[in-house]
Amino acid sequence: MDHDGLSELQIRILRHMARFRPERGNGYDGNPELTQFGIAEVVSCARSNVAKNLADLIAHGLVDSAVLHVGGRRRRVHNYWLSDSGRRFVESMFR
Repeated sequence: MDHDGLSELQIRILRHMARFRPERGNGYDGNPELTQFGIAEVVSCARSNVAKNLADLIAHGLVDSAVLHVGGRRRRVHNYWLSDSGRRFVESMFR
């Protein structure tokens, strides 16, 4: 465990998400790098493990999510991004 009880994987997920600003414009276009599969690919772990860790991060108020269309997919999928408190938390890690 690291940084206020977060796991190394959760820290890697947060750092990945910090590269993106939430796009809340039309509520339609999601980012493939911010889906469970996209995050799993970047942090090099199974999608199911990412899903469990995202649920914890959401419960801690560090991550928000919405179901959005992602290019090339017929169905909408969950997209995840840092909440305002999540962004402040990540910024505090680099001070």
